[in-house]
Amino acid sequence: MTTTTTGTPAARYWAALLTFTQELASQPEPVLSDPQVRAWHLGILSEVGLATMPGGSARTAAEEGLMSPRPATVERALAFIDQRAAEPLTVAEVAAAAGVGVRALQHAFELYAGATPMEHLRRVRLDHAHDELLTAGATSRTSIADVAHRWGFASASRFSASYRERYGCLPSETLRRR
Repeated sequence: MTTTTTGTPAARYWAALLTFTQELASQPEPVLSDPQVRAWHLGILSEVGLATMPGGSARTAAEEGLMSPRPATVERALAFIDQRAAEPLTVAEVAAAAGVGVRALQHAFELYAGATPMEHLRRVRLDHAHDELLTAGATSRTSIADVAHRWGFASASRFSASYRERYGCLPSETLRRR
């Protein structure tokens, strides 16, 4: 297959991707023989194919369940984040745990998790802080600042703003409910 120089930019990109795929497959030791690389590349082909079709988008296809389930790399990253949510984490550490580069992880997260890895980490931390505030109750000596700090929020005011956005109330209101 040869790349065409006519048509829309999306059509040219699609044609170039198909040419690249053919070149990868025809190498003496095909890169695509590795199952993870093959799955990642097929995901890219699916995404670009959907995005280049009129009215199509990979995000819409993923949201409607037309694409495959989350790749193993995203699952590994999600598990890593869940296990280490209280620790200071960087996107590079999450990517290394998932076995991919930072850009690949960010792209996969946007597509399959609807957020960046760090947005997901912030949500997980907020969920843990919320659970802690719910179980602490009004009679405890739990400090909102301590809970925020324990779950990786350096600023109590930023924590409160993020908390309110996610749960529709302030952390102090959650603490008083019990």
